[in-house]
Amino acid sequence: MSNKQKEKVEDVLVKDARRALWVLGAINLLILIFFLGEGFGSGIVIIGLVAQGVIFVFLLLPVFLYQVLRQKLSLKVATYKALSSYRNAMEHVSW
Repeated sequence: MSNKQKEKVEDVLVKDARRALWVLGAINLLILIFFLGEGFGSGIVIIGLVAQGVIFVFLLLPVFLYQVLRQKLSLKVATYKALSSYRNAMEHVSW
């Protein structure tokens, strides 16, 4: 791969990672709003927290560990790839 192609791929990874962080931040903000409004007993808050845990444990963590342990990538690039995989997964979700 040429340097120009590598830069383009890295730019796309960074852009996807930023979008994923915005989505995760928005979800966490909504959970916080519901928590402050209704308390921890609200079903929406519990479902949101469980969903965040599932996303982290079953999607982000395995991708990150695979990139670091098997692909021998740096932590920064592995984080970008894990977050971009989250963004790609969110594209397939129908709301």
